[in-house]
Amino acid sequence: MRLCLVVGVLMVGGMGLASRADEPKKADKAVSYKTDVAPLLKDACASCHSGAKKKARLDVTDYDSLMKFVKAGEPDKSKLHMSLLGKGAKQMPPKNPLAADQVAVIRAWIAGGAKKD
Repeated sequence: MRLCLVVGVLMVGGMGLASRADEPKKADKAVSYKTDVAPLLKDACASCHSGAKKKARLDVTDYDSLMKFVKAGEPDKSKLHMSLLGKGAKQMPPKNPLAADQVAVIRAWIAGGAKKD
């Protein structure tokens, strides 16, 4: 009798775990240019890519300038994304490359259409 009770409790408890595991994950929020991308690029890149001495004629503090290096919806064809990875060009930033999670933010923004919000 005790064995049946223990097995029954385990089965009922296990069902709760299975149903939670089967729940779809909440969709990640969309990456925002204003709150996610612009501050990241400003902190990591603006010392060389803004103002009067903007290298490669790229001003990361200006959306229109930035979009000359972005192919919306196609991160693998975007000069910005490829430079962050160091593919096809010198890795940027050269001394302190962005962390993988930071590059992922830029990639997600480009993949999502690189919208200005």
